[in-house]
Amino acid sequence: MLSLQQQWLASRGYRIQADATPPISPVSLETSKSTRRASPKSKTPNSLKLAERTEIPEDKPLPGPLVELQVPKPLSAFNDDPVFETVCAAEILGVNAETLKKWRQRSQGPDYIRYGPNGPVRYALTALRKFQDANTIRIRDKVRPNAPRSSRAT
Repeated sequence: MLSLQQQWLASRGYRIQADATPPISPVSLETSKSTRRASPKSKTPNSLKLAERTEIPEDKPLPGPLVELQVPKPLSAFNDDPVFETVCAAEILGVNAETLKKWRQRSQGPDYIRYGPNGPVRYALTALRKFQDANTIRIRDKVRPNAPRSSRAT
């Protein structure tokens, strides 16, 4: 009887001999531990041979096509202001996606990009950071009007 792998190969047109591969019998863990051989340890620390350096003959062409290396692009060529969908932008701001939708309807919230009249909405990373900075309350700059005054005499 052919195994599934042999049946698959035979259906693809490969010639299969029925007794070519013996069936694999499961081996228990105890048997495999007892039949293991200890590998002989090498006497020298670096027993591997180093690859020998050979010269490229000039009369024979190199195997494969020649590859030209390109000059790396400057950092300014990469997009450093990615745009995010509403769900991702909401995660960045720490609010719900529905909140961003309501802010758009009320002309509130961060600036956004709409591609077409009914197109998808995207938020630029700089707009999200600008919105966070504009709505960050700085405690040190804020003077509390009802703060108790210190009664210490100096």
